[in-house]
Parts: sequence; C-alpha cells; structure tokens
Amino acid sequence: MGVPGNKRKIIFTVINDLTYDQRMNRICTSLAGAGYEVLLVGRTLPGSQPLKTRSYGQKRLRCFFNKGKLFYAEYNMRLLFFLLFTSFDIICSIDLDTLVPGYLSGKLKRKPVVFDAHEYFTEVPEVINRPATKRIWEWVANTFIPKVNYCYTVGPILAELFSKKYGAKFETIMNAPVTKPLPPVDRQPNVLLYQGALNKGRGIENYIDMMPMLPGFQLWIVGEGDLSSALRARVKEKNVTEQVKFTGKIEPEKLFETTCAAFIGLNVSENIGMSYYYSLNNKFFDHIHAVL
Repeated sequence: MGVPGNKRKIIFTVINDLTYDQRMNRICTSLAGAGYEVLLVGRTLPGSQPLKTRSYGQKRLRCFFNKGKLFYAEYNMRLLFFLLFTSFDIICSIDLDTLVPGYLSGKLKRKPVVFDAHEYFTEVPEVINRPATKRIWEWVANTFIPKVNYCYTVGPILAELFSKKYGAKFETIMNAPVTKPLPPVDRQPNVLLYQGALNKGRGIENYIDMMPMLPGFQLWIVGEGDLSSALRARVKEKNVTEQVKFTGKIEPEKLFETTCAAFIGLNVSENIGMSYYYSLNNKFFDHIHAVL
C-alpha cells in the first residue's frame, strides 16, 4: 500500500481494552510515525484504566455483556455499526473475533480489508476443546479470510500454513518490539520472570511447582487471565508465598523495566494445540531485547 503522500486513515479493531496491548501499540505507533492517521478500536471492561494519550487515536466501545456468546454477538454488532458510520481508507481486523464487521464494513464502503492473525485462533486451548465453538470460528475463517485483500501473521510457518488452508497469501510481521536503551535498573540475579496472560498451556503451574526446589529464588508473575485465582491458590497450597510475587498487569511503558530487572525470562508453551505449537509471542523478543 506504500507510504502515503497525504494522510490515509487506518482503523484497527481488537477485542481487548487497549491499555496493555503492546503489540498493537507498536503497530499503531509505527504507522502513525509513517504518516498514516490511525485509530485503534477496542472495548471498555470493568476496571478499565483511563486511556493514555498516544500518537494515534483510540476508541473503546461499551458492551452490556462482557463474556460468552452474547458478548461476541453484541460486540461485533456494535463494532459493525461504529465502522459503518466512521470514515476510513483501510480496515484491519485483528484475529477472527473482529473479522466479520471489518470485512462487511470494508466491502460496503469499497475499502481494502486487512486481516492480522495474531495466533491460530481455531487452535487455541479455549476453542479446541469446545466443538460447537470451534465450528463457528472455522466457518468465519473459511468464509471471510479468502475474501480479504491482505493478510499477515506472526511467523513464517503460520503464514505458510494459513496460505494453504485458506487460499489467501499471508505475509509475516513478527512480534518484535522496537529496540530502545536499557533502563537504569539493577538486574536481580535470583529472579525468574513470567510475563503474559495467565491462561492454560503457558506452563505457569510448573513454574510454581518448581519453586520449592529453588531456595533463594523468586518468581515474578506479570499479568492476569483465566487462571489468576487458581494460580494464587496454588502458590498457597505449595507454600511458596514468600517466593512468588504476582504483580498484576503492567502497562507496556513500565513492563520493559520489570523485564530488564529479572535474570531469567520464562517462555514455555505446552503443545495443546497448533496455535501454541507454532507461537512466536511478544515475550520471546522482549527477553532478547532486555539484554541487548
């Protein structure tokens, strides 16, 4: 699509509340710096923090439902109406859960539609064990991905797999963050770090279980997710409350300092679906950049 001579407007659509999405912050900041007018659209969650001023626009949609099938239906409907009544030159849907309104609004307005596959959506643990849900998302993928104008994903293996599966050419844009100087923090030689969503298949339970065998070491767990309560209970059960620290979510601007302060970054995904098997997530590059 090239670098614009005058500002063209790109709308990106996600299903989170924007605050902690460092990948989208990097993408939107980069495109805004390249001369595009960028708007990132997400949703308001209970407890959402006020949005920080950035070099691109941000918009949150408020929903009555916050989880389950009714939420997905409501959010997609609200997103569709928002996009129909908002001007743009390019629409980019992040993952399958925002693709339908992105595709419909783009085609109705005769604008290019872009699809960004952050992961193998129909192979994530939350989907693969729910046959009815998986069939719905497979239908969305098979119906709409072949019809979009441009597609990209996080790694070359997934790009090849998706290209064959959906008959649409996928390019690769990796999750690498922008390099920046290391902050003035002292690295803690006894700290192990897990950063990311506290969800199934991330190996976090194993990290907690190994702490009794590592006296003198600490485990910092940065993030929240479906397993937040269960993991905190596990820490008490294993009697390692003095060794394990839950920080909750940390905003991207401050997360890099925490990453740099740790001695070892943990990034182990269990093989419980092709999405995790082929994953190439943010933290892989974050850990590398923390020692450059």
